Amino acid sequence: MIKILLSLVFLLLAQLVHSNKDETPHIIVGRDYSGLYYVNTTFGTPGQEQQLRVDMSQPYTWVVSGEIYPQCNKLNSGCLTGSLYYPLESTTSHEEDNGEYVRLQFLDLISINGTKYNDNMNFTNAVIESNGSTYEKNNTMWNEQDGWLSINKTSFIVANETGSLVQGSLGLVGPINDPASDPQSSLNFDESYYFLSHLKNDGVIESSSYSLWVNNDTDDDINQLLTNDNIGRLLLGAVDPKYYEGELVSFQAIPFKDEQSGFLSYGYPIVPMSKISITNNNNEALNLTDSNFLQPVFLHSRYLYSYLPLSVIIQVAIQTNAVYVQSLDRWLVACEIGDLGSNIEFEFGNLTIGVPTVDFLGATNNVNTNSSLHFTNGKEACYLKMYPNYATSFSVLGKSFIKNAYIVHDIESGQIAMAQAAFPSNVEKASNSSAAKKIQSSTIPYAITNNVTHQLTMSNSLAKVSSDLLDKYTATIRSDGEIFTGRSFYDTSRTSTIESHTPTSTAEEQTSTKQNSKTGTSTAAASRTKPVLTTFSQKDDNPWLFPLAFALVGLFGLSLSL
Repeated sequence: MIKILLSLVFLLLAQLVHSNKDETPHIIVGRDYSGLYYVNTTFGTPGQEQQLRVDMSQPYTWVVSGEIYPQCNKLNSGCLTGSLYYPLESTTSHEEDNGEYVRLQFLDLISINGTKYNDNMNFTNAVIESNGSTYEKNNTMWNEQDGWLSINKTSFIVANETGSLVQGSLGLVGPINDPASDPQSSLNFDESYYFLSHLKNDGVIESSSYSLWVNNDTDDDINQLLTNDNIGRLLLGAVDPKYYEGELVSFQAIPFKDEQSGFLSYGYPIVPMSKISITNNNNEALNLTDSNFLQPVFLHSRYLYSYLPLSVIIQVAIQTNAVYVQSLDRWLVACEIGDLGSNIEFEFGNLTIGVPTVDFLGATNNVNTNSSLHFTNGKEACYLKMYPNYATSFSVLGKSFIKNAYIVHDIESGQIAMAQAAFPSNVEKASNSSAAKKIQSSTIPYAITNNVTHQLTMSNSLAKVSSDLLDKYTATIRSDGEIFTGRSFYDTSRTSTIESHTPTSTAEEQTSTKQNSKTGTSTAAASRTKPVLTTFSQKDDNPWLFPLAFALVGLFGLSLSL
């Protein structure tokens, strides 16, 4: 009898241990008014509230310094909100490396200067899933039984120079080499500076890894965005199949080579993109790239825009009747395009991820009339959230793509896995039947291998394309917000030089309304061609535009073949 009781006790203890091992911490992800993703944290004792960007492109955690405000940067000041960090307000704050000043410039052109610190970091919205049970707590520490998440004595950077950035970063990238930074190499930072490595060393996760699902972000950018504290999950060291549909496909991360120094970095989420196409609501597809297209692309959660080959953007412009406005440095299109049920599809070998066209549209605003821009036919104008990749020197898939993909990154093995993100309704149905598995032994659970065999390297070496090409698609704007769709294709009386810029990552840019001194001929350049995908077409009253557009397509080397 005693042996039977001991056996039952042993089985019960084994089950408890197994349950604890299956526990996977999730962090609730929010979206702010700009459309970018964040997690809520506190730093210090007492906790100072911080909103940190979910950042797939940076290796370190950093916060914005509040040291310039002496009334707050002192003990018992009570300044605990506002996403600024006051070192002297915290009783557990410690300056590291004798106050060494670091200057960091990252691959995405974000740069910060600041000082290394060590303090306690707490996640105020943690979720623990184990054997189908889910519960939430506003916690101050990590506890294996109750699922509280806190990271004591974590190292981070307190930045007092951030450019225009007003929120810090939860860095999710591995070690990097950056010749523009001081120090140049991440090897100058120990593992306490890497959020995921710290969690692994504390026994919270088994591999420095995460997965991200943000498809509960159901608002499109055409309408006014409001802050939403619950649009997704950051899964720490785990994969959960309820957050994706179809196959989860894994890739070996592509290294990034700095052309100036020759340094290689392997910690970035860079994958091989093999095709881009556009489909209508009847699933008729048009290939926007040629048959030999294959290039690395950077997955970036902090960019509102995607940076793609100019030839692809022009193909999208032809199919959606978009026009380029030089004074705004943007492509404008009728907002109603977003209601047609079309998708832009991105292929990565044996994986296809579709993004609704509406997710690539943003609202315009005329500051003179406090209303949206509009075309001469009265239709409301939106802008395409796409820029040529020569603006960043490499291709980037930003927020529009991240929203529609489930992304897994195992820093230790250098593996990235992706799948089509599950709809929120499907996630809700599966909420009581979690099959989450921890990432361990350099293996991403549930993932199959991709079929891309070419060895690629990404570098910052793209040359700028002549703006003469963009001149063919230009439009101008009157002070009342009405868009004239450019000059005639026969008009060769003027040329221009367009200096593309990289938009700031902190907020949507407000559309300006500078009027071009020459409006050009107000021909219907927005309806240059009757698109192959007829659901995109709009009324075309100019019989010359159809053959002219295809002549231009031939000139630019674009492919309209299905």
